[in-house]
Amino acid sequence: MRYARALYRMFPPKKSESLIVRLARLEFDSFLEPQPAGVRSEQTTTGRFVLRQGNVVVDLLVDSQAGSDHASLTGQIFDTEDSSALYNERLVSLVHETDEVAHTTTNQFGEFHLGFSPTPELNLVVRLAPDFILVSPLPQYLWQTNS
Repeated sequence: MRYARALYRMFPPKKSESLIVRLARLEFDSFLEPQPAGVRSEQTTTGRFVLRQGNVVVDLLVDSQAGSDHASLTGQIFDTEDSSALYNERLVSLVHETDEVAHTTTNQFGEFHLGFSPTPELNLVVRLAPDFILVSPLPQYLWQTNS
């Protein structure tokens, strides 16, 4: 339901517009891979995530400091079957419930960067085409603090 509320607020339906919303699945999570000895640290949380919906891939790098009120998300959108497909000037947003936390647009290579305040239950929303939106929740454990 939180996806639907967030999307409804950001992209209210228009009578003449049909909108396709697809949920991207998490294909890779670097936090599920063991860290080498000597690299483990609770001070910095940096993770790489790969999201996929069909042949569209969103490659993400999330970086945050423990106890900090700032994090960054860097990513690139690409098509695994069509290397000529360009995802330039696509809207990329981070959404919490019905609020947009941060947004940007992709460059000519489909790359983007967002700075934001970490909040639980963040969703990545990518407008791939005027009538096609890709949505994926970001892993919640990124923003949980160890008390």
